[in-house]
Amino acid sequence: MLQHAGVMGGAHAGLRIVIAPDSGAGELAGIAGTLAIRVEDGKHYYDLDYTL
Repeated sequence: MLQHAGVMGGAHAGLRIVIAPDSGAGELAGIAGTLAIRVEDGKHYYDLDYTL
């Protein structure tokens, strides 16, 4: 499960997406990390940085 918090526009614009603690099950039990969204040339890319 991902937890998403963001502010759209203004001086405080930003985005934070984290893997919710204790949300992994089975082979994903103990997973932790973050998700970043990059926009390049109008395309969206998702970078998942995680540990198990």
